[in-house]
Amino acid sequence: MKYLQILLAAVSVLLLLTSIWLWNTAHNVEDHMAELETAIVQAHNAYRKFRHQSETEGFDLSPARLQVLRQEVTLAKQVIRRQRFSWTRLLNDLERAIPHRISLESIVLNKEFLALSGAALTLQDLTTFVDRLKNHPAFQNVEISSHTSQQRPGNIKTGPASFIAFDLAISYDPSRNSG
Repeated sequence: MKYLQILLAAVSVLLLLTSIWLWNTAHNVEDHMAELETAIVQAHNAYRKFRHQSETEGFDLSPARLQVLRQEVTLAKQVIRRQRFSWTRLLNDLERAIPHRISLESIVLNKEFLALSGAALTLQDLTTFVDRLKNHPAFQNVEISSHTSQQRPGNIKTGPASFIAFDLAISYDPSRNSG
C-alpha cells in the first residue's frame, strides 16, 4: 500500500509539473501571437500610409499598373544583362570550340541560351563540335535541335556536294570560362 501511495504521489507531481509546463508554453504562445498581431497591425498601418502618400504624390499602385511595372523591370534587367554581354568574348569562346570543318550561319542570343545554325561537312564533324562545346567551361546544356543532310545548290560550283545543316541550343556563361 505504501508503494502505491508513493507511486500515486510521483504521478501527481509529474502531472502537476506537466500542467505547469503546458500552462507556461501556452502563455508563451499567447505572448508570441500578441506580438505577431501587433506587427500585422503595424504593417497594415504602414501599408495604408504608403498607399495614401503614393496617391497624393501621383503614383499609380493599382494591380494593373503593378503588373506592367513588373514587365518593365524584367525588360530593364534584360537590357542591362545584354549591355554587359560581350560578343567578342562569345566569339572567342566559339572560335576555341569550333572545328575547321564547321561553318556557322547564325548566332541568336535568347533569354537563357544561344541558338546556333550552321553546316558541317560530315556527321562526325558535327559530333566533334558538340563534344568540344560540352568540354568548354563556358558552354553547358548543348542540345542538337535539328540536323539534316543537304545537297549543294546547283548555282554554287565549288565545295562539297553534300553537307549536314544543323541547329544547336546551348547555355552560355562566360564567367565559368577560366581562360
